[in-house]
Amino acid sequence: MIAKSACLFATTVGVAVLLSACSSGDAAPPPAVTVSATSSSSAPGASAASSPSTSAAPVKVDPVDAAFKAKVDALCQRWLADPNRSKAPFYMGNPLSLTAAQLPEAGSWWDSLAVNHELVGSMSQLVAPAKGTDSWSSLLSDFKAFQDRMTASIAAAKASDLSGWSTQVSATESAKEAIRSDLTRGGFSFNDPCQIVFARDASAGV
Repeated sequence: MIAKSACLFATTVGVAVLLSACSSGDAAPPPAVTVSATSSSSAPGASAASSPSTSAAPVKVDPVDAAFKAKVDALCQRWLADPNRSKAPFYMGNPLSLTAAQLPEAGSWWDSLAVNHELVGSMSQLVAPAKGTDSWSSLLSDFKAFQDRMTASIAAAKASDLSGWSTQVSATESAKEAIRSDLTRGGFSFNDPCQIVFARDASAGV
């Protein structure tokens, strides 16, 4: 009995010594933990530094005074009421798709519209606005550029000059875009009569 107890004691001590040896500095160290170079704390700053702002600068508004705007709107209302506007050839929704055979009719229709002849003279005769003089000055230049392009478009159409027509119509559309932009700057909202006169749809008459 004493011998068995001694043997058990010796075995227990041996196991303890063995475990102690395994847990000593002889054991292999645990694998190193790799820390990402782009930690979550640094990512936002780096992202912000590499991503420039894409927000566009607000359009500078220079509205004309209400009394002057009413005079301009009255002219545009008159041009919108032109009875010839309703006589647009069916294909005028896309003027760049016209054939040479269709050009004379298209040119005659544009030539029949009062706005394409009266625009510069009528707008120039208005007394200068009490406010928004800069935006109105830009608009007068836009109107002149538009009417010049429209006159050239009509001439090309009546001559069945398809190449000249395409060039002038594209330039006319650019002139209309400038007018719409400066109308907005001058306080003429998107549903204003003048905005409608110079809408993108060529079947509107301009």
